[in-house]
Amino acid sequence: MKRHLKNVSAFLTAAFILCSCEDDKSRMAKCKEVVEVFVANLPLDNYEVLYAHYPNFQKVRRYWKLSNFKITTTTIDDDKTVSIVGTALGFGNIMFKLKKMDGRYKIVDSKGLASDFDTPLYKYCKKIGCIDVNSYDKEVAQICEEKEDEFKNLVYKIKNNIQESVMVQNHNLSASYGYISGNVTVKNYSRFSIPGHDYELYFHFLDYDDKVVFSKKAMLNYESIPFGQSVTHRLFEPSNGHIRNVKAELKLTSMGFIEKVIADNIVGSDCIARSNLIAFDN
Repeated sequence: MKRHLKNVSAFLTAAFILCSCEDDKSRMAKCKEVVEVFVANLPLDNYEVLYAHYPNFQKVRRYWKLSNFKITTTTIDDDKTVSIVGTALGFGNIMFKLKKMDGRYKIVDSKGLASDFDTPLYKYCKKIGCIDVNSYDKEVAQICEEKEDEFKNLVYKIKNNIQESVMVQNHNLSASYGYISGNVTVKNYSRFSIPGHDYELYFHFLDYDDKVVFSKKAMLNYESIPFGQSVTHRLFEPSNGHIRNVKAELKLTSMGFIEKVIADNIVGSDCIARSNLIAFDN
């Protein structure tokens, strides 16, 4: 009789384990289907479906529209949270966490889906301590949104600093026979190097009252201007006025390099940036 009871007990234990495994498989299969439906609707911006499968997705302001998404691993935590990791064309790992809510499995968190990841703004927030390795997409999106104006303000200050710090160092212009000709050397007095093609350079020719007689845009801007360095332009322009001096004006046409400089060099802690990039920051 005891042997029979032991056999029954062993059978029930094995059956319980088998059922548990089947339950886990069913749980994982349902969660995979939720993720696949969600990802398939990303390129379509089908928010009705996206929010139904991932309610907190409304907090992710910008996101990647994944293609060729393939699930690589699926795991279940002790609290029955299902974690699904996959890859998409051109992206690294993207993780989804799912739980059962109101009788259905839904995505509760994601990591790597928000397109804020790896942007200069994201790196800025990370370097000053706003974002850590455990931050999920919705937290990243919220932090980046809160810090965006601060980041843009710093970009604007550095832009102005660069534009105001590029000036004529010297020139040997002379006028004869209705033309003005000579070399003009422009120096970058700022602390930042200016990449070629990211600026426009203008020369303003001044009379004896320092009034602009005419202006000329430099045709070539492919040459980078390192901080503290100079570039020289040869000018030969028709002029009927009396030219006494020349003034340079640099206009930045791209802010990308400034954003990168900030992301690479900013310092700070407790989500507060320090004034290490521009002395006049306040």
